[in-house]
Amino acid sequence: MPARRAVPLCSLMAASALWLLFGAVVVVNYDTLYAILWGDQLLHGQAPEFTVAGAPTPHPLLTLLGVIAAPLAGGGSAGGLAFVAFVGYFATVACGVLLWVVGQRSLGVAAGALAAVLLLTREPVLSYGLRAYIDLPYLALLLAAVGLELSERRRGAPVLVLLTLAGLLRPEAWLLSLAYLAWLSREEGRWRRPSASLVLLAVAAPLLWAVTDLLLTGDPFFSFSGTRAGAERLERPTGVSGLVEIAPRRIGEILRVDVLAGAIAGAALLLRRRPRGSELVAAATLVAAVAFAFVALGGLPVIVRYLLPFGAAGCLAYGYALSGWRSEPSIPIGRLWAAGAALLLLGSSLLAPAQLDRLTRLHASLSDQQGAIDEARILVKSASCGPIAVPNRRPVPLVAMWTGKPAASVVTTQDHGVPAYGTYLLPSSHKAAKAFILDSRDRDRAIPPPPKGWELVGRSAHWHVYSRCP
Repeated sequence: MPARRAVPLCSLMAASALWLLFGAVVVVNYDTLYAILWGDQLLHGQAPEFTVAGAPTPHPLLTLLGVIAAPLAGGGSAGGLAFVAFVGYFATVACGVLLWVVGQRSLGVAAGALAAVLLLTREPVLSYGLRAYIDLPYLALLLAAVGLELSERRRGAPVLVLLTLAGLLRPEAWLLSLAYLAWLSREEGRWRRPSASLVLLAVAAPLLWAVTDLLLTGDPFFSFSGTRAGAERLERPTGVSGLVEIAPRRIGEILRVDVLAGAIAGAALLLRRRPRGSELVAAATLVAAVAFAFVALGGLPVIVRYLLPFGAAGCLAYGYALSGWRSEPSIPIGRLWAAGAALLLLGSSLLAPAQLDRLTRLHASLSDQQGAIDEARILVKSASCGPIAVPNRRPVPLVAMWTGKPAASVVTTQDHGVPAYGTYLLPSSHKAAKAFILDSRDRDRAIPPPPKGWELVGRSAHWHVYSRCP
């Protein structure tokens, strides 16, 4: 079966298995919920609420997906959000399948298979993927572009189309598109002028992003300035300190110490052996690193999910460290390499229970969050009067979906205090608050007391609902 058919089919089957393994849990992240909300507003001819307090950065391709998903999930229905969540499962598994494709085309079948297994057992990868963050579709598009180029060099437009789609999710792909255009323009030591269509494809993503911002907000740089302002407001690491001090730690959080050590060893071995195809993977990783450095130095934040491409590269290097000895021509070096690989494998085996514990805790956390969301949906829909008040901004997009009202109509008491009347949704315990409400970026992590004069009208395992109607 051709790879173009095998990859989506394998991804669909594996995503279904992962869905069942995690109990079909449905927890869609804050950014994607807002994209669905914006998509619903666009379908109804309304301006999307990009400027509401706490709104995430809009990404053109995610907003488009929000438009597509809104008819199913626009009301925050369980079935509609399940569809969105399954897309996240599919993208996650697709990253593993595509990493295997890239690995087997550059470092060998064993290295690719090991890398795929490693990637799909990293807790941050599953955490972000199962909650439908854009970073897994972004990574899948990058891996698809690299895999396509490995199958036949200088593919041109098909690779640029994939990078353009990636560039509508993350700006780092813009530099990858330009670097690939430069690669296409140089052949046999000579520069040649690229076609106008290739140039247009290479610059399409930033142009489309700017045009989208201009049409929807009146400011072509709205996303960039908004993200930078948000990073400052939330005190997220940026700039040189973020790159030098924080980024290596975050990559370590993705890979963990055993895989990180093996990845470093594998990178050193790759520099020595340089198997056919590895130069392309190394070049793509290097350009991605330069692009990420530009983004961070521009004031955008350094957070774990933005570093997933480097986690994937680390998994490839680790896979090569474990399997590359089989093609080593020098018998003494091959034996030494095999012994080192055995030690790496032993170290990973000893740490496997801890990794399994992380995945078990992730499953429990997602299940608990889904329970809290299901309960909140029922309680909010039965509210006798508005506005709906919540302690912080995290439940805002869901409440807006459930009530069919703008996000700006949901009162966050940390920002605006308790309203004179309405319905107030409060976590019932510190455990419930930690599972769903409390956010490390909140100014005040305490659970506010129930307001005086408000009547307790509903309760569940995670919530208390108070009401005061005019």
